[in-house]
Amino acid sequence: MWKSFCSSFLNMFDFGGRERRRGFWFTVFFSIMILSAVLAAIGVTVLVQTITKKSLMIGKTAFVVYEQGLFALVSLVLYFPIVSCAVRRLHDVNVSGLLLAVPVVNVILLSLPSSLKEKKQSPGFVHGLGQTLALLVFIFATGFSVLAFLSRSTDGDIPFFNNGAKEETLGEKALKEIEENKKDEEKKLSQKENGGEIQNGQKDIHLLDAGAVIVPIHDTRKFNYIRIGDESMMDGSVVTQYKHVQSLNIDFLSNTEIYDTFDGQTVIGNVNLGEEYTVLSLYQITYPQINDYTGKFWLEIAYGNGAGYINAGSIDNPYRNDNYIPLEQIQIGNKIWTVRRFDSMFSFYHQIDIRDYPGMEATNVIGRIDANLNNMVTVSSDAITEQDDTSEGPIGGEPWIRIEYNGITGWIPGAYTDIEHGGVKYQTPDGILKNDLGFGF
Repeated sequence: MWKSFCSSFLNMFDFGGRERRRGFWFTVFFSIMILSAVLAAIGVTVLVQTITKKSLMIGKTAFVVYEQGLFALVSLVLYFPIVSCAVRRLHDVNVSGLLLAVPVVNVILLSLPSSLKEKKQSPGFVHGLGQTLALLVFIFATGFSVLAFLSRSTDGDIPFFNNGAKEETLGEKALKEIEENKKDEEKKLSQKENGGEIQNGQKDIHLLDAGAVIVPIHDTRKFNYIRIGDESMMDGSVVTQYKHVQSLNIDFLSNTEIYDTFDGQTVIGNVNLGEEYTVLSLYQITYPQINDYTGKFWLEIAYGNGAGYINAGSIDNPYRNDNYIPLEQIQIGNKIWTVRRFDSMFSFYHQIDIRDYPGMEATNVIGRIDANLNNMVTVSSDAITEQDDTSEGPIGGEPWIRIEYNGITGWIPGAYTDIEHGGVKYQTPDGILKNDLGFGF
């Protein structure tokens, strides 16, 4: 068996002659075994990293990347022995080697017994064409494998794969989006001198017809739910810190110990379940090298005269979909609404008035969602207010949602997005932590 494989390897560029069925399938068998061994090594590495939550690194490149490169190299080395052996096997059943490119048919032909009728396979145009095609496929596969390996081992900075630009982090996207909003507002100011907008002493403040003042947000550091920064650790993990200030009754923790750092080095106390704690920030630890972008979460809490850290485990990601980035502030009278990004969908089966700005005071109805029990309407949202409505009645105690419906962009009370009103209940980062770790049911 091994001799058959070695013979195929030594004759990898021989596309003439014949190959018996036994020799061909032994070649395939040993090739599969070799590739399986490399795949098993990759699987063991991924399993070890998953269990230890540490990425095995060689310099700044994950060890698994080199294993993947080895798999590609072995596959390329085995390419010509298998292809040339398969072509000779087809010659052995008296058919053209080009039939190797026909799916299903090639497997059937490769499994046929040797032909009793000897047919001389002389080199010619078809024979040369087959060798050329095989060589072109090999060159393409080699080039793609090399580029793929370089892309993985150099942080993706390969023009062929990403047009020469590295992927932006969520924080970079947020800053870019805020900067773009600023430029758009400045452009509108320069184009409108008497169109209802005045500078009011500040370049970025606009007094609208309805009496609302919109202030674009350029400095997000004072706001809650803000991404503070990222830090790459020695084990290959990435730690992302969010400013998250919240009073939380913690009732659900698998590990109640309080540590001096977010990665759990020294225990400095214990959480008394059911008591209220002040959350200062949220740490998300992900492992990009093993494609783990959900990760684990740690809470920084006020503890003693300083801060302590508790392991929140695998909770829901409060910052999924890159939501809750501050976009602008709207002042109507003495009320200031902080508007955050909020991409979501809601369905309704009753009528809802759409207003030009959040709140019931000093705002106007600009449209209506026409829905009923027999005609459910689905709308999309792109923003949510940070503040809850303090009005009395059924709309109080919830933020407002900006939606788009029939070409109208306006605001509706968040209370109407509850399940009881036909909508999907939204969740803010505060609400997600409350449900996962506190009395949120």
